[in-house]
Amino acid sequence: MNNINEFCNIIRKRSHEHALAMSRIEDLPSMMISILRQEIDSLVRVIYLYSLHDTEEKNRLIHKH
Repeated sequence: MNNINEFCNIIRKRSHEHALAMSRIEDLPSMMISILRQEIDSLVRVIYLYSLHDTEEKNRLIHKH
């Protein structure tokens, strides 16, 4: 598995954990907002990685994470 796929798998697992947490904290809107912010951040990172054509740059950014 390459670094990009591994990174995306980590993001998917994190999203699953976030979905589970969201279902358990319905009465804590500030915590829900925090989780949503993390989700948006992850999505932006993945979208940016997929937009890059330079594989070395993708790997550099992934390892910087």
